[in-house]
Amino acid sequence: MNSEWEEPRFNPKQLEECQAKVAKYEALIQNHEASFNARKEAVQRDAETSKRKRADAQRVLREEIAKLEQCIREHQEKLPETQERTRQLAEQVDASRTQYHEALAQKKSIQKTRDHLAASIERKKAEKQSRTAEAGRHLDRSQLDATRNAAKLTISGQGGMAAHSTSSWHILM
Repeated sequence: MNSEWEEPRFNPKQLEECQAKVAKYEALIQNHEASFNARKEAVQRDAETSKRKRADAQRVLREEIAKLEQCIREHQEKLPETQERTRQLAEQVDASRTQYHEALAQKKSIQKTRDHLAASIERKKAEKQSRTAEAGRHLDRSQLDATRNAAKLTISGQGGMAAHSTSSWHILM
């Protein structure tokens, strides 16, 4: 090298090595650029796909919103009719509830009356049985007294026919 501005001179072997390195570096750069471009395209495709999916989802949501708004408008138009029908049904429910409670109260009253009558009948049966038993004891006592009197009369010699008729009446009973 004679001057600063002159090209350096390489021997052919060094030149070949440098050219091989340059070719190698250029190939690596091209591979990196191709890989970068492929990744860039993939990212762009994904972004486009994602953008389309978002747009489709937004379109579907807008359609659903439109349908719901239409339903709301229809219901709002029918709202007075619906409110009137709801009021009528509420009145029917209240009337049915009142009838049910009245029927239940009547059933309880009837059952209470039945229970009272059954208790009264049982009490009267018990009283009748008590009177019947008392009358039976009284009759037995009377028969016993009559038999005793007849026996006294028979023992005293005054009892003839009356004593026999009383005792036979007692046997028949």
